[in-house]
Amino acid sequence: LQLAAVAGKEFPLQALQKDNRWGAAMHWAIASQLVLPTHCFSHDKVRERLLDTLGELDKREHHLRLARYYENEKAGPPDPARCAYHFAEGGDLSSAAPHALAAARILAPRDAKTGAYFYEVYCRGQLEPEIIIEYSQVLYLLSQHEQAEAWLQRALSATQDRELQSKLYLRLARHMYGKSMRRETLAYSSEAWKRHKGGLDSDHALPIISVELEAAFGEHNPWLLWPLVAKRLPYLLRNATGEPIAQINLLSIATYLGLPCPRTARATVA
Repeated sequence: LQLAAVAGKEFPLQALQKDNRWGAAMHWAIASQLVLPTHCFSHDKVRERLLDTLGELDKREHHLRLARYYENEKAGPPDPARCAYHFAEGGDLSSAAPHALAAARILAPRDAKTGAYFYEVYCRGQLEPEIIIEYSQVLYLLSQHEQAEAWLQRALSATQDRELQSKLYLRLARHMYGKSMRRETLAYSSEAWKRHKGGLDSDHALPIISVELEAAFGEHNPWLLWPLVAKRLPYLLRNATGEPIAQINLLSIATYLGLPCPRTARATVA
């Protein structure tokens, strides 16, 4: 019954049937109205009381037993959320990681809070910058800005790869811009630009320029804007052909500065 309590309000009979004491325990529990014939607890308090009788070591062992059962279930592919949860609660983060990442990517689009939990499980054992960027986006949706920034900073300290550092700084810049912290946005986007060395493709470089320009426009400070435009304009002009983001940035600069814009340029951007 303790194993059943760890499994949840509804529990998998197959996992319990491997224990020789299952039959007698279940018969007694149903007779005592602790468990319903449909194999779920009659009340949440029954389950809570059983959990209170478990020590931490026993609880972890039960979680690992359930995780292994769900991972090897023959009825179909394993449920990544169940596997990740029980492996994590059992203290086996390395086994939890692949299931946690799969669960996070499945659940985050429709349930950000649950998706964030599974990203956190993964990141506890695997400090991978690309995954932390995904995790930070979910945290930002939940308005957990400080936590998102803390994870990004941890990832920065854990990698020497300048391309990854550039992506992390860009994500930090976007967080700052979302909080209307324009000076911080400019500082982080500048770091992102420095680290890409001009070697990254425009899919990464152009978003850096977009964040920089938006922040600079918001400051309404020509002494801040003009040096930035002077630095980035050559890159934008080189990449304007076939790159809508570059075209939008050029049009934004021209509009902000009050320069005439050909209708053809506006039509191209639209």
